Amino acid sequence: MRALFDEIDVDGDGRLSQKEVVSLIESTQIREGRDWFCKYHSQTVSRVEEAFKQFDIDRNGSLEYGEFIAMMAVKPWTALLDFGRNTPDEKGA
Repeated sequence: MRALFDEIDVDGDGRLSQKEVVSLIESTQIREGRDWFCKYHSQTVSRVEEAFKQFDIDRNGSLEYGEFIAMMAVKPWTALLDFGRNTPDEKGA
């Protein structure tokens, strides 16, 4: 789980911004062949904003690792756990 967090944390500051989480969701959908998903960018942003309201316990506007773990334990966020899995090598491609 830490490796996934570190991969999403593009700027390496030890916390996830809403932008980084939105980027994760959209890149995961594109990788899965759902290019059309990007049409729903504003809805994705809204969902992430709602998740931050719920899981950003210290209200600093970002998710630290513990807050990320709590979010990933709840649907629909658990689906993002596949982001770090199922790379082409692991699929046998």
